[in-house]
Amino acid sequence: MRYDATMFDHAEYASRYDTSADYLQDQMFTRIGPRARKRGCLTCRDLVEIGKWKFRGLWVKKHERELRANRDQAVRTITRIAFSLDGVRAVMLLTALNGVGVPMASAILTIVLPDRFGVIDVRAWATLYRWKLVTNVKTSFVPDDYGLYLKIIRRLSNRANLTPRKVDMALFAYDDEHRNGPLRLSGR
Repeated sequence: MRYDATMFDHAEYASRYDTSADYLQDQMFTRIGPRARKRGCLTCRDLVEIGKWKFRGLWVKKHERELRANRDQAVRTITRIAFSLDGVRAVMLLTALNGVGVPMASAILTIVLPDRFGVIDVRAWATLYRWKLVTNVKTSFVPDDYGLYLKIIRRLSNRANLTPRKVDMALFAYDDEHRNGPLRLSGR
């Protein structure tokens, strides 16, 4: 199916993104994000909390150890600089932190700046693939993938008059409703 903006109600799908059982979601966007915006950076403790949210179904002590291995001052400095950058450059800088890959970096940016960023995820990417907005299925991401993803979701967010975060929620919800088979799609 080729994507057609008139065929998809982004706001409707964003509202289908299930947050009812996700107390961490509320904590991220009502407590950690606003506090970090005001402070201009994250603390190491914030980083660990974001990791628990991002990896909620896959959270293991190894993730926590990796994130806690970061010095608080390094987290503060790197995130302060990253929040002033855009897209690929911000993600590349954030991945210098222990335990932070591209999806986690996108989560950090989105929690603090949801009007500018969205969370990259295999489910959201799978929706873009279904709509032929990307050419391949992904199970892992590099910074340039995030640059492409961000370009697409910002274009969709402008068309739908939603934030990039709302668009990523809509893409995730769409995949949740339309996916057949395992979460990680096979493809070229």
